[in-house]
Amino acid sequence: MKKLLAAIGRFMKRPVAIGGAGVFTIVGIAIGVVGYIGFHTALKMSTSTEFCISCHTMRDNNFEEDKTTIHYKNPVGVRAECSDCHVPKAGWPLYKAKIMVARDVWGELTGSIDTREKFESERLRLAKIVWAEMEANDSAQCRSCHSFESMDFEHQKPNAAKMMKKAMTEGDTCIDCHKGIAHHLPDMSSGYKSMFKDIVAKAPDNRGADTLYAMNTTELYDKKPADDSARAAGNILPLTKVHVEERDGDWMKVTIKGWMQEGMERVLVKEMGAACSWPP
Repeated sequence: MKKLLAAIGRFMKRPVAIGGAGVFTIVGIAIGVVGYIGFHTALKMSTSTEFCISCHTMRDNNFEEDKTTIHYKNPVGVRAECSDCHVPKAGWPLYKAKIMVARDVWGELTGSIDTREKFESERLRLAKIVWAEMEANDSAQCRSCHSFESMDFEHQKPNAAKMMKKAMTEGDTCIDCHKGIAHHLPDMSSGYKSMFKDIVAKAPDNRGADTLYAMNTTELYDKKPADDSARAAGNILPLTKVHVEERDGDWMKVTIKGWMQEGMERVLVKEMGAACSWPP
């Protein structure tokens, strides 16, 4: 044993010659280790809620909405952080999400949504991006906490239990029914309102056509009034189709085709019996 220990001692005292390749190998390993630790430290820090709300756009809009929901404060004291809903847990999806977040940083730096008005104007577009991602991954972030198998349907409200069982059977994903659970829902009609504004803006260019559609509720007269005190005989509702017979400046004599129901002669409807279809 003494001879073995003496041999080990002599070996440890021997000068070690390291060639260029060895130096590069050791330095490369050191850089790799430091880089790996630094990368994952930065990854963890940039995934925290504190980091997310360091941008005023997130702090003043999304976070203020989140604080009013059950995901932020609830009887059991379990809080969902930003990353729990918006950042994949591991692997390539996580790295991809962190790379794509550069768009948000650029948007913050350039002030693309630096006011409440700008944020609201972009809310629907941004929400659709998140919804599409959650639909594509089957609401993976939601399922990291929630699962059908763990649900006690007997202690859910009857209607909730019914819908949950239906979703489980039909393979629905969480975001199908739970949009707006952590943030305010966008105005889903904003896109249509924008389209309607464009159509109204272009409408004057088409006034010379023989067939027109009312863009707004328009007063209807049995004859051209002599002055502004004349009372309208009725109204044409939006999207009513009219055929122009004669023109007199801004005034038009039109024909409207439709159906009248007995006892409701003052109402003209497009389809027979349509006036009796409410409530459905």
